[in-house]
Amino acid sequence: LISDTTGAGLLPAPLRPSPAEAELIDRLVDAGVLHPVAPTAAPAEPDDEVTVVVPVRDDPVGVARLLDSLSVVDGVAEVIVVDDGSVDPTRLAAVVDAAVVRADRGAGGVPTQVLRLEASLGPGAARNAGAARATSDLVAFVDADCVVTPGWLGPLRWQLRAGDLAIVSPRVAAAPAREPGTGAALLGRYER
Repeated sequence: LISDTTGAGLLPAPLRPSPAEAELIDRLVDAGVLHPVAPTAAPAEPDDEVTVVVPVRDDPVGVARLLDSLSVVDGVAEVIVVDDGSVDPTRLAAVVDAAVVRADRGAGGVPTQVLRLEASLGPGAARNAGAARATSDLVAFVDADCVVTPGWLGPLRWQLRAGDLAIVSPRVAAAPAREPGTGAALLGRYER
């Protein structure tokens, strides 16, 4: 444990753990007992840029909301929206086109494209199709009914750089409830 021995609110720089300590830390993390805390302001490094893949079927409103939230995230190289056989693909294409126009005008946003699958193959196949088109080494899968917060990507990149991890996941929380007593309100109370 590191403690403030000076009483000034400052902590000494963390020491590199011994091999035995590192093994214990790894075991505790693997068991889910210890949860590493990443710096919230980990800036993107050149090889850290991320392709965000969004599998979706018939949810242009969700995609629009997600793209708006992604427009302020540092380190997103591109967004690939995979249309998994939507009944009306033109509505989804219009949302992506609007995001492309915003990005081209420098009004926020990142390069975005839509990949259309003619038949619905399910979210797993849609994720794989999007990942195959990714231009960056790192890929984040974000569902269309999600909204990301500005700092969500930094800790994930930090975890990938810091250890022997190939896959990381952020904390996913329910959106705030609009009305008390609803299922969303109960879920929010449970998560708190």
